[in-house]
Amino acid sequence: MSRHHDFAMATRENALAAFAGESQAHIRYSVFSEKAVEAHYPVIATLFKAIAEAEAIHAQHLLAILGEVRSTKKNLEAGIHAKTQEAAVTYPAYLRIAHKEKKAEAWIVFSYSIKADEEHVALFSKALAAVAEGHDLTPASVYLCPICGSIAIGQPPSRCPVCSVFAKKFIRIL
Repeated sequence: MSRHHDFAMATRENALAAFAGESQAHIRYSVFSEKAVEAHYPVIATLFKAIAEAEAIHAQHLLAILGEVRSTKKNLEAGIHAKTQEAAVTYPAYLRIAHKEKKAEAWIVFSYSIKADEEHVALFSKALAAVAEGHDLTPASVYLCPICGSIAIGQPPSRCPVCSVFAKKFIRIL
């Protein structure tokens, strides 16, 4: 029996809510840290970064006790499902509302998210196929577009296929 079945329903819902809150706090404080760096407050930036990492630790513990961390195969399948849902259902709905309300900045973010999530599904699917064959992906550099979240394997394209940012802006992850 997996650990998440041991939870009473209210405790599970609380753990899910806490995971969402801790995850959001991690990102929020990470962004606040970057802003403090820009404002020339390096020690405050470090404080925000440390607290952001503490929030990530809390979120990781919650995810584990919820039974959400499984085998790589199951994790890839969960990623494919979540990203497919976001690209096909969630963000298109948000996009329609942003368009209706004439919120151009939100419309752009939602559009980028759809396209990047479609790429992520393809990458997760490729990884899942490799795991099914009993091996890892071929080692290669991985690049991230800091504007839209597009991922490039090997070398970044001259322009991002999602947001058109130049290759020099991509961040090398590995």
